Amino acid sequence: MSIAISIAALLGGIGVFMVGMKFMSTGLESIASRGLEKVLSKISNNRFMGLVIGTLVTAIVQSSSATTVMSIGLVNAGVMTFAQSAAIIVGANIGTTVTGFLTAIAGLDIDILAFLYIFAAIGIFLKMFSKKDRTLSLGDILLGLGLIFIGLDLMSGAFKTDVMNQTIKNIFSNISFPLLLLTIGILITALIQSSSAVTGIVIAMASAGAIELEYAFFIILGANIGTCITGIIASIGSTTNAKKVALFQIIFNTFGVLLFLPLTWIFKDQFIDFFERMLPGNITFQIAFYHLLFNLSTSLLVLPFLKFFIGLVNKLIVEKESSTEFRLLNIDDKIINTPAVAVNQIKKEIIRMANMARENLDLIMSSILKNTEVKRDDLIYTENYLNYLNKAIATHLITLSGITKSRNDERIIGSFYHVINDIERIGDHAENFLEIHEVLNKDNLSFSKRALLEIDELYQMIIRMYDIAIIVLKENRESRLPQISSLEETVDMFEINMKNSYVDRIKNEPSIVETSPFFFEIISGLERIGDHLTNIAYSITSPTGDEK
Repeated sequence: MSIAISIAALLGGIGVFMVGMKFMSTGLESIASRGLEKVLSKISNNRFMGLVIGTLVTAIVQSSSATTVMSIGLVNAGVMTFAQSAAIIVGANIGTTVTGFLTAIAGLDIDILAFLYIFAAIGIFLKMFSKKDRTLSLGDILLGLGLIFIGLDLMSGAFKTDVMNQTIKNIFSNISFPLLLLTIGILITALIQSSSAVTGIVIAMASAGAIELEYAFFIILGANIGTCITGIIASIGSTTNAKKVALFQIIFNTFGVLLFLPLTWIFKDQFIDFFERMLPGNITFQIAFYHLLFNLSTSLLVLPFLKFFIGLVNKLIVEKESSTEFRLLNIDDKIINTPAVAVNQIKKEIIRMANMARENLDLIMSSILKNTEVKRDDLIYTENYLNYLNKAIATHLITLSGITKSRNDERIIGSFYHVINDIERIGDHAENFLEIHEVLNKDNLSFSKRALLEIDELYQMIIRMYDIAIIVLKENRESRLPQISSLEETVDMFEINMKNSYVDRIKNEPSIVETSPFFFEIISGLERIGDHLTNIAYSITSPTGDEK
Protein backbone atom coordinates (compact mmCIF):
# COMPACT_ATOMS: atom_id res chain seq x y z
CA MET A 1 0.00 0.00 0.00
CA SER A 2 2.89 2.37 0.85
CA ILE A 3 4.39 1.71 -2.59
CA ALA A 4 1.10 2.76 -4.24
CA ILE A 5 0.97 5.93 -2.13
CA SER A 6 4.61 6.73 -2.97
CA ILE A 7 3.97 6.24 -6.70
CA ALA A 8 0.91 8.48 -6.46
CA ALA A 9 3.02 11.13 -4.68
CA LEU A 10 5.70 10.79 -7.36
CA LEU A 11 3.24 11.23 -10.22
CA GLY A 12 1.59 14.16 -8.44
CA GLY A 13 5.00 15.72 -7.84
CA ILE A 14 5.91 15.39 -11.54
CA GLY A 15 2.60 17.02 -12.49
CA VAL A 16 3.02 19.90 -10.04
CA PHE A 17 6.64 20.37 -11.17
CA MET A 18 5.69 20.58 -14.87
CA VAL A 19 2.81 22.98 -14.18
CA GLY A 20 5.23 25.11 -12.17
CA MET A 21 7.70 25.12 -15.06
CA LYS A 22 4.92 26.24 -17.40
CA PHE A 23 3.83 29.10 -15.14
CA MET A 24 7.38 30.29 -14.56
CA SER A 25 8.23 30.04 -18.26
CA THR A 26 5.13 32.05 -19.21
CA GLY A 27 5.91 34.74 -16.64
CA LEU A 28 9.57 35.04 -17.59
CA GLU A 29 8.69 35.15 -21.27
CA SER A 30 6.11 37.87 -20.73
CA ILE A 31 8.41 40.09 -18.64
CA ALA A 32 11.30 39.55 -21.04
CA SER A 33 9.11 39.87 -24.16
CA ARG A 34 10.74 43.05 -25.45
CA GLY A 35 14.20 41.70 -24.73
CA LEU A 36 13.25 38.43 -26.40
CA GLU A 37 12.18 40.30 -29.54
CA LYS A 38 15.47 42.24 -29.58
CA VAL A 39 17.48 39.05 -29.09
CA LEU A 40 15.68 37.25 -31.93
CA SER A 41 16.04 40.33 -34.18
CA LYS A 42 19.83 39.92 -33.91
CA ILE A 43 19.75 36.49 -35.54
CA SER A 44 22.63 36.38 -38.01
CA ASN A 45 25.01 33.93 -39.65
CA ASN A 46 27.50 34.45 -36.82
CA ARG A 47 27.64 31.07 -35.05
CA PHE A 48 28.85 32.58 -31.77
CA MET A 49 25.97 35.05 -31.73
CA GLY A 50 23.58 32.18 -32.46
CA LEU A 51 24.99 30.22 -29.52
CA VAL A 52 24.52 33.21 -27.21
CA ILE A 53 20.97 33.75 -28.48
CA GLY A 54 20.10 30.08 -27.98
CA THR A 55 21.50 30.17 -24.45
CA LEU A 56 19.64 33.36 -23.50
CA VAL A 57 16.30 32.37 -25.03
CA THR A 58 16.40 28.94 -23.36
CA ALA A 59 17.31 30.52 -20.03
CA ILE A 60 14.24 32.77 -20.44
CA VAL A 61 11.71 30.16 -21.55
CA GLN A 62 13.30 27.50 -19.28
CA SER A 63 13.09 24.76 -21.90
CA SER A 64 15.47 23.63 -24.64
CA SER A 65 12.49 21.85 -26.24
CA ALA A 66 10.59 25.16 -26.39
CA THR A 67 13.59 26.84 -28.01
CA THR A 68 13.85 24.01 -30.55
CA VAL A 69 10.15 24.20 -31.37
CA MET A 70 10.43 28.00 -31.65
CA SER A 71 13.41 27.61 -34.00
CA ILE A 72 11.52 25.10 -36.14
CA GLY A 73 8.62 27.54 -36.31
CA LEU A 74 10.85 30.47 -37.32
CA VAL A 75 12.61 28.37 -39.96
CA ASN A 76 9.29 27.01 -41.20
CA ALA A 77 8.02 30.60 -41.47
CA GLY A 78 11.12 31.61 -43.42
CA VAL A 79 12.25 34.10 -40.76
CA MET A 80 15.64 32.45 -40.34
CA THR A 81 17.64 29.83 -42.19
CA PHE A 82 18.45 26.32 -41.08
CA ALA A 83 22.13 27.30 -40.68
CA GLN A 84 21.19 30.17 -38.36
CA SER A 85 18.98 27.92 -36.25
CA ALA A 86 21.73 25.31 -35.85
CA ALA A 87 23.85 27.61 -33.66
CA ILE A 88 20.75 28.45 -31.60
CA ILE A 89 20.10 24.75 -30.97
CA VAL A 90 23.70 24.37 -29.77
CA GLY A 91 23.22 27.30 -27.36
CA ALA A 92 19.89 25.91 -26.14
CA ASN A 93 21.70 22.93 -24.60
CA ILE A 94 23.72 25.31 -22.46
CA GLY A 95 20.69 27.40 -21.49
CA THR A 96 18.74 24.38 -20.31
CA THR A 97 21.30 23.74 -17.54
CA VAL A 98 19.76 26.68 -15.64
CA THR A 99 16.80 24.44 -14.83
CA GLY A 100 19.18 21.83 -13.39
CA PHE A 101 20.60 24.31 -10.90
CA LEU A 102 17.10 25.50 -9.99
CA THR A 103 16.01 21.95 -9.19
CA ALA A 104 19.28 21.38 -7.33
CA ILE A 105 18.37 24.20 -4.92
CA ALA A 106 15.14 22.38 -4.10
CA GLY A 107 17.15 19.25 -3.41
CA LEU A 108 19.00 20.88 -0.54
CA ASP A 109 17.99 19.48 2.84
CA ILE A 110 17.68 22.77 4.75
CA ASP A 111 14.75 24.23 6.67
CA ILE A 112 14.73 27.53 4.79
CA LEU A 113 13.40 25.72 1.69
CA ALA A 114 10.01 25.55 3.38
CA PHE A 115 9.77 29.31 2.98
CA LEU A 116 10.24 28.92 -0.80
CA TYR A 117 6.77 27.36 -0.95
CA ILE A 118 5.38 30.75 0.05
CA PHE A 119 6.27 31.88 -3.47
CA ALA A 120 3.22 29.96 -4.69
CA ALA A 121 0.91 31.78 -2.26
CA ILE A 122 2.38 35.18 -3.16
CA GLY A 123 2.04 34.37 -6.86
CA ILE A 124 -1.63 33.43 -6.48
CA PHE A 125 -2.26 36.59 -4.46
CA LEU A 126 -0.70 38.78 -7.18
CA LYS A 127 -2.69 37.05 -9.92
CA MET A 128 -5.96 37.43 -8.01
CA PHE A 129 -5.71 41.09 -7.04
CA SER A 130 -3.54 42.77 -9.68
CA LYS A 131 -4.54 44.04 -13.11
CA LYS A 132 -1.09 45.14 -14.33
CA ASP A 133 0.63 42.93 -16.89
CA ARG A 134 4.04 43.00 -15.23
CA THR A 135 2.58 42.21 -11.82
CA LEU A 136 0.57 39.33 -13.28
CA SER A 137 3.73 38.03 -14.96
CA LEU A 138 5.61 38.31 -11.68
CA GLY A 139 2.75 36.34 -10.11
CA ASP A 140 3.25 33.61 -12.73
CA ILE A 141 6.97 33.46 -11.97
CA LEU A 142 6.51 33.24 -8.20
CA LEU A 143 3.65 30.75 -8.50
CA GLY A 144 5.77 28.67 -10.88
CA LEU A 145 8.77 28.74 -8.54
CA GLY A 146 6.64 27.72 -5.60
CA LEU A 147 5.04 24.86 -7.53
CA ILE A 148 8.46 23.67 -8.76
CA PHE A 149 9.73 23.43 -5.18
CA ILE A 150 6.49 21.80 -4.01
CA GLY A 151 6.63 19.30 -6.89
CA LEU A 152 10.25 18.43 -6.18
CA ASP A 153 9.46 18.04 -2.49
CA LEU A 154 6.62 15.65 -3.34
CA MET A 155 8.92 13.62 -5.59
CA SER A 156 11.71 13.58 -3.05
CA GLY A 157 9.25 12.61 -0.30
CA ALA A 158 8.00 9.73 -2.42
CA PHE A 159 11.52 8.32 -2.69
CA LYS A 160 12.30 8.81 1.01
CA THR A 161 9.80 6.22 2.23
CA ASP A 162 11.69 3.10 3.29
CA VAL A 163 9.83 0.72 0.98
CA MET A 164 10.06 3.00 -2.09
CA ASN A 165 13.68 3.87 -1.39
CA GLN A 166 14.70 0.28 -1.07
CA THR A 167 12.65 -0.71 -4.13
CA ILE A 168 14.39 1.91 -6.27
CA LYS A 169 17.79 0.81 -4.97
CA ASN A 170 16.99 -2.82 -5.83
CA ILE A 171 15.82 -1.86 -9.32
CA PHE A 172 18.93 0.17 -10.09
CA SER A 173 21.24 -2.47 -8.65
CA ASN A 174 19.92 -4.80 -11.37
CA ILE A 175 20.09 -2.22 -14.18
CA SER A 176 23.30 -0.47 -13.24
CA PHE A 177 24.78 -1.13 -16.71
CA PRO A 178 25.41 2.34 -18.24
CA LEU A 179 23.67 1.60 -21.54
CA LEU A 180 20.53 0.49 -19.70
CA LEU A 181 20.57 3.67 -17.62
CA LEU A 182 21.06 5.70 -20.80
CA THR A 183 18.07 3.96 -22.39
CA ILE A 184 15.92 4.68 -19.32
CA GLY A 185 16.81 8.37 -19.59
CA ILE A 186 15.89 8.39 -23.29
CA LEU A 187 12.55 6.59 -22.83
CA ILE A 188 11.32 8.56 -19.82
CA THR A 189 12.22 11.90 -21.43
CA ALA A 190 10.58 10.91 -24.71
CA LEU A 191 7.47 9.86 -22.78
CA ILE A 192 6.98 13.05 -20.74
CA GLN A 193 8.71 15.31 -23.32
CA SER A 194 10.62 17.26 -20.73
CA SER A 195 14.29 16.78 -19.94
CA SER A 196 13.81 19.33 -17.12
CA ALA A 197 11.28 17.05 -15.43
CA VAL A 198 13.61 14.07 -15.80
CA THR A 199 16.43 16.14 -14.27
CA GLY A 200 14.07 16.98 -11.40
CA ILE A 201 13.20 13.30 -10.88
CA VAL A 202 16.88 12.30 -10.91
CA ILE A 203 17.78 15.02 -8.40
CA ALA A 204 14.80 14.02 -6.20
CA MET A 205 15.95 10.38 -6.22
CA ALA A 206 19.57 11.34 -5.55
CA SER A 207 18.70 13.71 -2.70
CA ALA A 208 16.63 10.91 -1.10
CA GLY A 209 19.58 8.53 -1.43
CA ALA A 210 17.67 6.22 -3.79
CA ILE A 211 20.29 6.27 -6.58
CA GLU A 212 24.03 6.69 -6.79
CA LEU A 213 25.71 9.65 -8.46
CA GLU A 214 27.11 7.53 -11.30
CA TYR A 215 23.59 6.30 -12.18
CA ALA A 216 22.40 9.90 -12.36
CA PHE A 217 25.17 10.71 -14.87
CA PHE A 218 23.98 8.16 -17.42
CA ILE A 219 20.28 8.96 -17.02
CA ILE A 220 21.05 12.66 -17.59
CA LEU A 221 22.93 11.73 -20.77
CA GLY A 222 19.92 9.74 -21.97
CA ALA A 223 17.60 12.66 -21.26
CA ASN A 224 19.60 14.78 -23.72
CA ILE A 225 18.71 12.36 -26.51
CA GLY A 226 15.13 11.80 -25.37
CA THR A 227 14.38 15.53 -25.48
CA CYS A 228 14.79 15.41 -29.28
CA ILE A 229 11.36 13.75 -29.58
CA THR A 230 9.69 17.14 -29.09
CA GLY A 231 11.55 18.58 -32.08
CA ILE A 232 10.68 15.54 -34.18
CA ILE A 233 6.98 15.94 -33.41
CA ALA A 234 7.12 19.70 -34.09
CA SER A 235 8.77 19.13 -37.50
CA ILE A 236 5.99 16.84 -38.76
CA GLY A 237 4.19 18.61 -41.60
CA SER A 238 6.74 21.44 -41.65
CA THR A 239 9.04 22.62 -44.43
CA THR A 240 12.18 20.76 -45.44
CA ASN A 241 14.36 23.25 -43.59
CA ALA A 242 12.30 22.82 -40.43
CA LYS A 243 12.86 19.06 -40.63
CA LYS A 244 16.57 19.78 -40.93
CA VAL A 245 16.46 21.64 -37.61
CA ALA A 246 14.96 18.59 -35.89
CA LEU A 247 17.50 16.24 -37.50
CA PHE A 248 20.38 18.54 -36.53
CA GLN A 249 19.28 18.44 -32.89
CA ILE A 250 19.21 14.63 -32.97
CA ILE A 251 22.68 14.41 -34.56
CA PHE A 252 24.18 17.08 -32.29
CA ASN A 253 22.76 15.69 -29.04
CA THR A 254 23.57 12.09 -29.98
CA PHE A 255 27.12 13.08 -30.96
CA GLY A 256 27.59 14.79 -27.59
CA VAL A 257 26.29 11.76 -25.70
CA LEU A 258 28.42 9.31 -27.72
CA LEU A 259 31.43 11.48 -26.92
CA PHE A 260 30.73 11.81 -23.20
CA LEU A 261 29.35 8.32 -22.56
CA PRO A 262 32.68 6.42 -22.81
CA LEU A 263 34.48 9.19 -20.89
CA THR A 264 31.97 8.99 -18.06
CA TRP A 265 31.95 5.20 -18.21
CA ILE A 266 35.73 4.76 -18.13
CA PHE A 267 36.52 7.62 -15.77
CA LYS A 268 33.41 7.52 -13.57
CA ASP A 269 35.45 7.20 -10.40
CA GLN A 270 37.49 10.24 -11.36
CA PHE A 271 34.31 12.18 -12.18
CA ILE A 272 32.77 11.26 -8.84
CA ASP A 273 35.97 12.15 -6.99
CA PHE A 274 36.18 15.51 -8.82
CA PHE A 275 32.60 16.53 -8.00
CA GLU A 276 32.92 15.28 -4.42
CA ARG A 277 35.96 17.49 -3.92
CA MET A 278 34.28 20.47 -5.55
CA LEU A 279 30.93 20.02 -3.75
CA PRO A 280 31.44 17.63 -0.82
CA GLY A 281 28.28 15.84 0.24
CA ASN A 282 26.07 17.88 -2.11
CA ILE A 283 24.85 15.36 -4.66
CA THR A 284 22.12 17.61 -6.13
CA PHE A 285 24.60 20.27 -7.23
CA GLN A 286 27.06 17.59 -8.33
CA ILE A 287 24.41 16.39 -10.81
CA ALA A 288 23.66 19.95 -11.93
CA PHE A 289 27.36 20.68 -12.53
CA TYR A 290 27.82 17.43 -14.46
CA HIS A 291 24.87 18.49 -16.65
CA LEU A 292 26.55 21.87 -17.21
CA LEU A 293 29.95 20.29 -17.92
CA PHE A 294 28.44 17.93 -20.48
CA ASN A 295 26.44 20.56 -22.38
CA LEU A 296 29.03 23.32 -22.22
CA SER A 297 31.93 21.16 -23.39
CA THR A 298 30.02 19.43 -26.22
CA SER A 299 28.55 22.75 -27.43
CA LEU A 300 31.93 24.50 -27.51
CA LEU A 301 33.47 21.46 -29.21
CA VAL A 302 30.84 21.28 -31.96
CA LEU A 303 30.66 25.03 -32.64
CA PRO A 304 33.90 25.27 -34.71
CA PHE A 305 32.71 22.32 -36.84
CA LEU A 306 29.15 23.59 -37.23
CA LYS A 307 29.43 23.85 -41.03
CA PHE A 308 30.36 20.16 -41.21
CA PHE A 309 27.25 19.13 -39.25
CA ILE A 310 25.07 21.47 -41.31
CA GLY A 311 26.50 19.96 -44.51
CA LEU A 312 25.80 16.46 -43.22
CA VAL A 313 22.16 17.32 -42.52
CA ASN A 314 21.82 18.96 -45.95
CA LYS A 315 23.02 15.74 -47.56
CA LEU A 316 20.64 13.61 -45.53
CA ILE A 317 17.60 15.80 -46.24
CA VAL A 318 17.45 17.14 -49.80
CA GLU A 319 15.69 20.49 -50.35
CA LYS A 320 12.33 20.13 -52.07
CA GLU A 321 11.29 22.39 -54.92
CA SER A 322 9.61 25.52 -53.66
CA SER A 323 5.85 25.69 -53.93
CA THR A 324 3.98 28.56 -55.58
CA GLU A 325 1.05 28.17 -53.20
CA PHE A 326 0.12 31.01 -50.87
CA ARG A 327 1.81 30.82 -47.48
CA LEU A 328 2.68 32.89 -44.44
CA LEU A 329 6.35 33.82 -44.40
CA ASN A 330 6.71 35.13 -40.85
CA ILE A 331 4.17 33.08 -38.87
CA ASP A 332 4.06 29.42 -37.96
CA ASP A 333 1.83 27.40 -35.63
CA LYS A 334 4.81 26.64 -33.38
CA ILE A 335 5.57 30.34 -32.89
CA ILE A 336 2.05 31.07 -31.62
CA ASN A 337 2.85 29.17 -28.41
CA THR A 338 5.35 31.93 -27.58
CA PRO A 339 3.21 35.10 -27.57
CA ALA A 340 6.15 37.47 -27.08
CA VAL A 341 7.62 36.26 -30.36
CA ALA A 342 4.30 35.67 -32.13
CA VAL A 343 3.07 39.27 -31.78
CA ASN A 344 6.25 40.58 -33.38
CA GLN A 345 6.16 38.00 -36.18
CA ILE A 346 2.49 38.71 -36.94
CA LYS A 347 3.32 42.41 -37.22
CA LYS A 348 6.03 41.53 -39.76
CA GLU A 349 3.51 39.52 -41.78
CA ILE A 350 0.99 42.37 -41.65
CA ILE A 351 3.62 44.81 -42.91
CA ARG A 352 4.40 42.37 -45.73
CA MET A 353 0.69 42.26 -46.52
CA ALA A 354 0.54 46.08 -46.56
CA ASN A 355 3.49 46.24 -48.96
CA MET A 356 1.80 43.73 -51.26
CA ALA A 357 -1.34 45.88 -51.33
CA ARG A 358 0.90 48.88 -52.10
CA GLU A 359 2.47 47.01 -55.03
CA ASN A 360 -0.96 46.26 -56.50
CA LEU A 361 -2.04 49.87 -56.07
CA ASP A 362 1.16 51.12 -57.74
CA LEU A 363 0.71 48.62 -60.56
CA ILE A 364 -2.81 49.67 -61.51
CA MET A 365 -2.38 53.41 -60.91
CA SER A 366 0.72 53.44 -63.12
CA SER A 367 -1.30 51.84 -65.93
CA ILE A 368 -4.18 54.31 -65.47
CA LEU A 369 -1.94 57.38 -65.40
CA LYS A 370 0.18 56.25 -68.36
CA ASN A 371 -2.75 54.62 -70.20
CA THR A 372 -0.79 51.40 -70.65
CA GLU A 373 -1.78 47.74 -70.47
CA VAL A 374 -1.76 46.35 -66.94
CA LYS A 375 -0.32 42.96 -65.92
CA ARG A 376 -3.73 41.61 -64.99
CA ASP A 377 -2.63 38.12 -63.94
CA ASP A 378 -0.04 39.52 -61.54
CA LEU A 379 -2.55 41.89 -59.97
CA ILE A 380 -5.24 39.22 -59.55
CA TYR A 381 -2.70 36.78 -58.09
CA THR A 382 -1.63 39.35 -55.51
CA GLU A 383 -5.24 40.21 -54.70
CA ASN A 384 -6.02 36.54 -54.07
CA TYR A 385 -2.86 36.33 -51.95
CA LEU A 386 -4.08 39.32 -49.89
CA ASN A 387 -7.42 37.59 -49.30
CA TYR A 388 -5.57 34.48 -48.16
CA LEU A 389 -3.34 36.50 -45.80
CA ASN A 390 -6.34 38.27 -44.31
CA LYS A 391 -7.98 34.98 -43.35
CA ALA A 392 -4.76 33.19 -42.32
CA ILE A 393 -3.53 36.04 -40.10
CA ALA A 394 -6.98 36.40 -38.54
CA THR A 395 -6.96 32.69 -37.68
CA HIS A 396 -3.61 33.02 -35.93
CA LEU A 397 -4.80 36.13 -34.10
CA ILE A 398 -7.77 34.19 -32.75
CA THR A 399 -5.45 31.42 -31.55
CA LEU A 400 -3.03 33.90 -30.02
CA SER A 401 -5.78 35.80 -28.20
CA GLY A 402 -6.70 32.58 -26.41
CA ILE A 403 -3.11 32.00 -25.27
CA THR A 404 -1.68 35.36 -24.28
CA LYS A 405 -2.10 36.63 -20.72
CA SER A 406 -0.79 40.12 -21.42
CA ARG A 407 -3.37 42.90 -21.60
CA ASN A 408 -1.02 44.90 -23.82
CA ASP A 409 -0.75 41.97 -26.23
CA GLU A 410 -4.54 41.64 -26.20
CA ARG A 411 -4.85 45.31 -27.20
CA ILE A 412 -2.32 44.85 -30.00
CA ILE A 413 -4.07 41.70 -31.23
CA GLY A 414 -7.38 43.60 -31.31
CA SER A 415 -5.82 46.39 -33.38
CA PHE A 416 -4.28 43.86 -35.79
CA TYR A 417 -7.76 42.53 -36.65
CA HIS A 418 -8.74 45.99 -37.89
CA VAL A 419 -5.42 46.62 -39.64
CA ILE A 420 -5.59 43.48 -41.81
CA ASN A 421 -9.15 44.35 -42.78
CA ASP A 422 -8.07 47.87 -43.78
CA ILE A 423 -5.22 46.45 -45.87
CA GLU A 424 -7.54 43.95 -47.52
CA ARG A 425 -9.92 46.80 -48.43
CA ILE A 426 -7.02 48.71 -50.04
CA GLY A 427 -6.43 45.62 -52.17
CA ASP A 428 -10.12 45.60 -53.12
CA HIS A 429 -9.88 49.23 -54.27
CA ALA A 430 -6.90 48.34 -56.47
CA GLU A 431 -8.95 45.51 -58.02
CA ASN A 432 -11.83 47.93 -58.57
CA PHE A 433 -9.44 50.35 -60.35
CA LEU A 434 -8.42 47.44 -62.59
CA GLU A 435 -12.04 46.93 -63.63
CA ILE A 436 -12.38 50.66 -64.39
CA HIS A 437 -9.19 50.63 -66.46
CA GLU A 438 -10.40 47.61 -68.48
CA VAL A 439 -13.78 49.21 -69.18
CA LEU A 440 -12.08 52.43 -70.34
CA ASN A 441 -9.84 50.47 -72.72
CA LYS A 442 -12.71 48.35 -73.98
CA ASP A 443 -14.80 51.45 -74.83
CA ASN A 444 -11.79 53.37 -76.18
CA LEU A 445 -12.18 56.06 -73.54
CA SER A 446 -9.41 58.05 -71.88
CA PHE A 447 -9.11 60.81 -69.31
CA SER A 448 -8.08 64.32 -70.29
CA LYS A 449 -4.54 65.51 -69.46
CA ARG A 450 -5.90 67.75 -66.72
CA ALA A 451 -7.88 64.91 -65.17
CA LEU A 452 -4.82 62.67 -65.20
CA LEU A 453 -2.70 65.40 -63.57
CA GLU A 454 -5.30 65.84 -60.82
CA ILE A 455 -5.55 62.06 -60.24
CA ASP A 456 -1.77 61.83 -60.09
CA GLU A 457 -1.57 64.71 -57.60
CA LEU A 458 -4.14 63.02 -55.36
CA TYR A 459 -2.37 59.69 -55.71
CA GLN A 460 0.98 61.18 -54.64
CA MET A 461 -0.69 62.37 -51.41
CA ILE A 462 -1.95 58.82 -50.85
CA ILE A 463 1.57 57.46 -51.41
CA ARG A 464 2.94 59.83 -48.77
CA MET A 465 0.22 58.67 -46.40
CA TYR A 466 1.11 55.06 -47.20
CA ASP A 467 4.78 55.63 -46.34
CA ILE A 468 3.89 57.30 -43.04
CA ALA A 469 1.34 54.60 -42.09
CA ILE A 470 3.91 51.82 -42.61
CA ILE A 471 6.55 53.66 -40.56
CA VAL A 472 4.06 54.31 -37.75
CA LEU A 473 2.93 50.67 -37.69
CA LYS A 474 6.42 49.23 -37.97
CA GLU A 475 8.15 51.49 -35.43
CA ASN A 476 5.22 52.67 -33.26
CA ARG A 477 5.99 56.25 -34.31
CA GLU A 478 3.20 58.10 -32.55
CA SER A 479 4.93 61.41 -33.38
CA ARG A 480 4.01 60.92 -37.07
CA LEU A 481 0.27 60.66 -36.44
CA PRO A 482 -0.47 64.42 -36.72
CA GLN A 483 1.25 64.36 -40.12
CA ILE A 484 -1.00 61.64 -41.49
CA SER A 485 -4.09 63.37 -40.03
CA SER A 486 -3.13 66.59 -41.79
CA LEU A 487 -2.62 64.75 -45.07
CA GLU A 488 -6.00 63.03 -44.71
CA GLU A 489 -7.73 66.41 -44.32
CA THR A 490 -5.87 67.70 -47.38
CA VAL A 491 -6.94 64.64 -49.37
CA ASP A 492 -10.58 65.10 -48.34
CA MET A 493 -10.59 68.75 -49.41
CA PHE A 494 -8.69 68.04 -52.61
CA GLU A 495 -11.18 65.32 -53.59
CA ILE A 496 -14.13 67.71 -53.08
CA ASN A 497 -12.42 70.42 -55.14
CA MET A 498 -11.62 67.90 -57.89
CA LYS A 499 -15.26 66.85 -58.14
CA ASN A 500 -16.50 70.45 -58.24
CA SER A 501 -13.89 71.41 -60.81
CA TYR A 502 -14.75 68.44 -63.00
CA VAL A 503 -18.46 69.28 -62.92
CA ASP A 504 -17.65 72.86 -63.97
CA ARG A 505 -15.48 71.61 -66.85
CA ILE A 506 -18.27 69.39 -68.16
CA LYS A 507 -20.22 72.56 -69.05
CA ASN A 508 -17.43 73.67 -71.40
CA GLU A 509 -16.23 70.20 -72.43
CA PRO A 510 -19.30 67.95 -72.89
CA SER A 511 -17.04 65.20 -74.29
CA ILE A 512 -15.62 64.40 -70.86
CA VAL A 513 -19.02 63.48 -69.49
CA GLU A 514 -18.48 59.88 -70.65
CA THR A 515 -15.48 59.43 -68.38
CA SER A 516 -16.98 61.31 -65.43
CA PRO A 517 -18.34 58.21 -63.58
CA PHE A 518 -14.92 56.58 -63.77
CA PHE A 519 -13.14 59.77 -62.70
CA PHE A 520 -15.38 60.19 -59.67
CA GLU A 521 -15.06 56.51 -58.75
CA ILE A 522 -11.25 56.59 -58.86
CA ILE A 523 -10.85 59.72 -56.75
CA SER A 524 -13.47 58.47 -54.28
CA GLY A 525 -11.59 55.18 -54.05
CA LEU A 526 -8.30 56.98 -53.42
CA GLU A 527 -9.94 59.08 -50.70
CA ARG A 528 -11.22 55.91 -49.00
CA ILE A 529 -7.74 54.39 -49.22
CA GLY A 530 -6.54 57.48 -47.34
CA ASP A 531 -9.11 56.71 -44.64
CA HIS A 532 -7.87 53.11 -44.37
CA LEU A 533 -4.26 54.29 -44.10
CA THR A 534 -5.23 56.68 -41.30
CA ASN A 535 -6.92 53.78 -39.49
CA ILE A 536 -3.77 51.67 -39.88
CA ALA A 537 -1.56 54.42 -38.45
CA TYR A 538 -3.86 55.16 -35.52
CA SER A 539 -4.13 51.47 -34.66
CA ILE A 540 -1.06 51.91 -32.43
CA THR A 541 -3.09 54.14 -30.09
CA SER A 542 -6.59 52.73 -30.62
CA PRO A 543 -7.57 49.12 -31.51
CA THR A 544 -10.19 50.42 -33.95
CA GLY A 545 -7.88 52.99 -35.59
CA ASP A 546 -10.05 55.85 -34.31
CA GLU A 547 -8.18 59.17 -34.35
CA LYS A 548 -10.08 60.35 -31.26
